Amino acid sequence: MLLLIYVLLFAASFFLCLELIPEIRRKEKGKGLISWLISKVASFNRRLKIDSFRKSTQEKLSYAGYSINADSFLAVKELVSLFLFLLLIAGTGKIDTMAILLSITGFFLPDIWLKEKIAQKRKKIIRELPYFMDILALCVEAGLDFGAAINRILQKSRPSVLKEEINLMLKEIRVGRSREEALHNLARRLNIPEVSAFCSSLIQSDRMGMSLGQTLRVQSEQIRTSNFLRAEKSAHEAPVKLLFPLIVFIFPVIFIVLLGPVLLQMLGI
Repeated sequence: MLLLIYVLLFAASFFLCLELIPEIRRKEKGKGLISWLISKVASFNRRLKIDSFRKSTQEKLSYAGYSINADSFLAVKELVSLFLFLLLIAGTGKIDTMAILLSITGFFLPDIWLKEKIAQKRKKIIRELPYFMDILALCVEAGLDFGAAINRILQKSRPSVLKEEINLMLKEIRVGRSREEALHNLARRLNIPEVSAFCSSLIQSDRMGMSLGQTLRVQSEQIRTSNFLRAEKSAHEAPVKLLFPLIVFIFPVIFIVLLGPVLLQMLGI
């Protein structure tokens, strides 16, 4: 029974984490209790000398698409941990090792959430990149220069993660940065091998005067092949990953349903 209470309270803290993190985006406009708590704790965090943490966390938040500061994110981590600790005390009526361990785990829940958001963004970009490269190759071969081709694609394409990043690169070029510098920034910001190769090919073709269309087509085909192999690998790994939840959660329920009536009948209940 106590274990069930722990599990339910931990699940409650997880959903609290999902509620708190989007709240950061609205904290400047919002006037609720959560917004107020985040602001107060974040103001305290600004006094802490954790520059390395701020830098790494800010990079992750920016990559995930959140224009918030690391101190506010740290405030969410602290509040989730505190709320979980208080919930466990209220639910069990005592402070024990399990409550402390789960509250520490709650501190890292926002990190897990952020890591998952980053992984999802990487997958979306890798999935969208081959189609973007094909369209760019068509535009270049049709006679448009690089800037005009990018503009045409951004105007005609649907909103997407890759479109946002390409648009940011184009804005950097418009404010005076060179195309090479903007491409380097794009590759560094995303830190995805496929995007880095794409940016390198654009830089090399710009320097050497090579045909960009054929290079983009070859690279897009390579990325498609890589995506297919990655999906095939995930499909082969799926049965192994399903083994643990099957053994722990599914099989016991099946045994209870099948053997429960027989045992009750044997015991005469």
